[in-house]
Amino acid sequence: MKKYFKLIILGMFSGLFLFNSCIPMRNYVYLQGDVPEIKSDLVQTDSYRIQPGDNLYIQVISNDDLSAYFNLSSTDRYLNNDAAIELSSYKVDSNGDIDFPYLGIVHVEDLKTQQIKEIISKGVAEMLIQYSVVVKLVNRNISLLGEFNAPGTYSLYKDRATIFEVIGMAKDITDFGNRKKVKVIRHIKGERIVTSLDLTSTEIFNSEFYYIHPNDVIFVEPSSRVLGAKTLPFATILTSINTIVLLYNAVDSYIVKKQ
Repeated sequence: MKKYFKLIILGMFSGLFLFNSCIPMRNYVYLQGDVPEIKSDLVQTDSYRIQPGDNLYIQVISNDDLSAYFNLSSTDRYLNNDAAIELSSYKVDSNGDIDFPYLGIVHVEDLKTQQIKEIISKGVAEMLIQYSVVVKLVNRNISLLGEFNAPGTYSLYKDRATIFEVIGMAKDITDFGNRKKVKVIRHIKGERIVTSLDLTSTEIFNSEFYYIHPNDVIFVEPSSRVLGAKTLPFATILTSINTIVLLYNAVDSYIVKKQ
């Protein structure tokens, strides 16, 4: 009887410990449920609109030597650092303008790069016969903060990427991260918009924030309760084991006294 009573006590506490440390898959797995049909408007490219503070790389290419007067310094065309970007690109000022050689002030705020290319091409056409204009956004950075395995600031090498692609840049969300409340902060026309995404739901495909834009900030908050065997702190494990041992000894002493 004594032996079975001890086993029951140990089983109860061990079961309670294991129950509290198990991983609910519904809080951990991405895209649960059936994947909905993808809308055609979600796969369009070049949807980002220029904002104040952006840097535009604009290059006029032509056999005519006059084209050199349209371009900034070409000594460093590899825009791989902040100094090169600053010297070889046009900064959009607080009014949403750039000062382009010979064309003067060009308003570019809320325009796509293709639209800016058309404006520049129209002005250049008055001076050059054969030419080509290249317009690119060069400071396409995003910030990944909170419960990422590798948080930080990353550069996008295309106009936009999916939320899952940028999560991959930061080596996935940690086991502490709340995948049901991922916040995306975006600035549109001078306004700050904050939305919350549930990465465990396939409904995310229908969100306009499924695609991440340059200058977005993605924040993953910790779960209110830490789950998962990999994330259990050692102090909690040792404390639980110590509690079980103490209770076992107390029960054992009680039974011995009763006998």
